[in-house]
Amino acid sequence: MNTKMIVGLLFAGMAGTASARESRFREKQPQPLPAHATTEQVIAYCQQLSAQFKKETNIGRSGAKTTAVQSRLIADVSIDIGPGISVTDSVHAYYSGARGGDLKSAFIKFDSIRVFSRSSLSTLDLVSRSRQSFDAAENIKTRSEQDWDAASSAFTDNSLTVSSYNTDNQVTADSILESDGTVLQIKSKQITNYNTAKDISETIDQEWNGSGWDNIARNTYLYATAKKPSQLYIQFWNGSGWDTGGRMTYTYDGSGNLSTELIEFQDLSTKTWDNSSFITYTYDAAGNKRSEKQQQWDFGTSSWKDYQYYDNHFDAGNRLIESIMSLVSGGTLDTFNHTVYKYNTYNQVTEEQTNPWDRTLRSWNEDNGYASRYYYEEYSPTALKETAVQGSMKLFPVPANDKLQLELSLQEAQACSITLTDLQGHVLQSSTYAAGSVLKETIPVSHLAPGSYLITISGAKGAHLAKQVIIAH
Repeated sequence: MNTKMIVGLLFAGMAGTASARESRFREKQPQPLPAHATTEQVIAYCQQLSAQFKKETNIGRSGAKTTAVQSRLIADVSIDIGPGISVTDSVHAYYSGARGGDLKSAFIKFDSIRVFSRSSLSTLDLVSRSRQSFDAAENIKTRSEQDWDAASSAFTDNSLTVSSYNTDNQVTADSILESDGTVLQIKSKQITNYNTAKDISETIDQEWNGSGWDNIARNTYLYATAKKPSQLYIQFWNGSGWDTGGRMTYTYDGSGNLSTELIEFQDLSTKTWDNSSFITYTYDAAGNKRSEKQQQWDFGTSSWKDYQYYDNHFDAGNRLIESIMSLVSGGTLDTFNHTVYKYNTYNQVTEEQTNPWDRTLRSWNEDNGYASRYYYEEYSPTALKETAVQGSMKLFPVPANDKLQLELSLQEAQACSITLTDLQGHVLQSSTYAAGSVLKETIPVSHLAPGSYLITISGAKGAHLAKQVIIAH
């Protein structure tokens, strides 16, 4: 096992068991951009989403609006700065019910996420999507990763993760299936065990050999106090037992904040430990992480050498507004770059921009760097929980040519309307139907330009369904 692999597993251990998980595809929000979009379209679309959802905070009964009490991430755009500004990729999230999340969430509970990536200076192409499904306790049960096949205008399976939980709603196993190009096949799994304090005691990674499971790696956690691990041991299966290849040791200050992290590797032949890296954290009186100093072990001098340093600044509301990174060069700590943050009224990051330090001018170079912009929707979890999707809708063929077949099944008979809009929200066709629970309708689309559109069903008794359709002549 080489050092690079051990380092990767060590940092995976730091992240806990944040495995991927997956879902059904119920997109109630405006649908994503078409498979090809310009940079300007992406920025305008995200701005439109942000403005629209401030007005429409509830996909509600009889179109009623409610006062928004929370905010959830719906899109982010990555931007290169200089010369000029260009979008490099964009991510769009879709939710149903009271699900949501933001950058501070351990898991964002979305129904679907679509990813666009730049293929030219002015065009973003759809590249992939993730979908999640949930169990009765709203745990993420499955997560599928799919790639967009432009040739067939369809998504193809890449992987699927299926998660199991204990009675405390803690994940106990993540089983991963991967595509062989035709079908999904079982590939690996991670088992998570807990101690009596309900803290993670170990994770075990295994691979499927065609007839059974082979051990690969194991993380073992030791605790001085609940929720605060004192050590993490990284072990690898040698065919008959576990070899310990690395460990992390944690210390905490009097307020319970993480104070230091020590990473060591074990020489398997001598069973001795070698230092690798050491991280020291400091905090202000409010508990904000004020600084982070990273050091690497110098075997030549048998001492710690400074490597990287972060200096963080916070506003009166304890929000991180600037993080300055410095690197050691030639024995001197030099400023390298800084990242500045902006927030909305929900204290969610709306923009983070990183610019390099110009050593000649002794100032930040605002004409170079990169940034991310984040867009949110306001919503009322209570109101959304009351709004059930009462039925199912099928649209075919995909893509449609001159006619689109719609099959609607509602759990409760009710009058409804069918509306076809473009992605900018312009109504192109609309029809109303008398009370019923089953509807089959042929919708003419030959007069529409090729592209992506949205079909929305609104029922008199609260049913609400929406689905994207692609038209190609």
